[in-house]
Amino acid sequence: MINNLCNVDKGVDFGLVCWHLWKQRNKECMDMKGYSEVSLSCKIEAWFRILKNAQQNVARCLNSGTCMRMAIDLAWEPPLEGCVQIQKNGYVLSPSWEASGGGLIRDNLGRCLAAFVCNLGKCSITAAELKGAVEGLKAV
Repeated sequence: MINNLCNVDKGVDFGLVCWHLWKQRNKECMDMKGYSEVSLSCKIEAWFRILKNAQQNVARCLNSGTCMRMAIDLAWEPPLEGCVQIQKNGYVLSPSWEASGGGLIRDNLGRCLAAFVCNLGKCSITAAELKGAVEGLKAV
């Protein structure tokens, strides 16, 4: 993150614009509404100001020598012994709103105890995620 914030090439800027355009498209597809071009432009400009401020703060921290760098590995964390963990996902295909869900159930040693997939019909992404969770609970 520090490397990206301090990167002088415009990779972060490009990513920020792409993210806002993607978010706008999703809002239009899911909610059938979005932002005007002017509103979207204002939001992107505001995020650029936030990004510039963050870059300045990180540079100040690095230059002062008070920053500590720490690598953190993100990985699956097992449930408590005797418990299971349901990992699920829902997906909605635009513009048809056809949804599907799936997932797996693992024990505290990471062993797959069950897996599931299901056709959820037409629904929103929120409903697909919730229905996927319900199907996962049924599989237990």
